[in-house]
Amino acid sequence: MKKTLCGFVITCVISAFPVAAQNTAVVIANAEMQTKLKDMIEKKVQDDSVRVASAGDANVGVFFIHLNPGQTPQEPIQLMSHDDVTEVYYVIKGEGTLYHGGTIENPATRDLATTGGPSKGGASTGKLTQNVGPGDVFIVPANTPHQVNLGAKSEMVYLVVRFDPKKHLQLK
Repeated sequence: MKKTLCGFVITCVISAFPVAAQNTAVVIANAEMQTKLKDMIEKKVQDDSVRVASAGDANVGVFFIHLNPGQTPQEPIQLMSHDDVTEVYYVIKGEGTLYHGGTIENPATRDLATTGGPSKGGASTGKLTQNVGPGDVFIVPANTPHQVNLGAKSEMVYLVVRFDPKKHLQLK
């Protein structure tokens, strides 16, 4: 699991940004990753960064999302989209439903400075659903309506890599 997780993060960062601004790799040790996840679970935090680093023309963040089981949401499902940030999700643990695509009706503007930058949210129509579980990877391009933290069937843990070309995400 450790090798798969590290390999996934390294592949995402290298493929998107071949040369880091500081010309060195950013290494996040497994101990730091595990400490962060444990802290999030204890404090009941759902979405938080492990590290956000400059990668030259963009900021790249490594995040965890931790979810406890929840009830299946009722229609209309509330989706969000991030104006500039593309996300790559890797499901480490648990099973749930990814809601994606379609249209956000009457979107409300939100600023998610720590997790997604300028964003929109609201009731959705025409969305798709996909069951996701351990080992699944999905890419959510900027401006794509989505929601992954509703109706988790079991405790879920995602690793998320966020690519932010406009540098909204705060360095950490």
